[in-house]
Amino acid sequence: TYTIKIDPKIDPSTTLVPPLILQPFVENSIKHGFRNMDKPGLLQIDIKEDNESLICIVEDNGKGRKESLKIQPVSGFKKESMGMKLVEERLQLINKAKGTNCTFFLEDLEANNKPAGTRIKLLLPYELSV
Repeated sequence: TYTIKIDPKIDPSTTLVPPLILQPFVENSIKHGFRNMDKPGLLQIDIKEDNESLICIVEDNGKGRKESLKIQPVSGFKKESMGMKLVEERLQLINKAKGTNCTFFLEDLEANNKPAGTRIKLLLPYELSV
């Protein structure tokens, strides 16, 4: 199940967001966080504006990153994830071109001292196309 919540102050038709910038985070939640779960997966995307920054939060109720690393990859081979590395490189290019400080943070969530998912917080400049 998923939810997408966009702050009512934000107009999605005029707000600029780099194409597919959230895709690797969503893919990781589905591919790694929800694998072999014994409960329904929940993915939440929350987008809001704060101090001229666009804050995008991708949160899941999966295993969390630490627990997910313990599980053998589906292919049987360890493969370095390129998605997060590519997002990081794109953000560096945006920062250089626009003089901004785009970044993202990863957080393992816990409930009762047990893994309860992952939260990614992505900070982008709040730019409008008009």
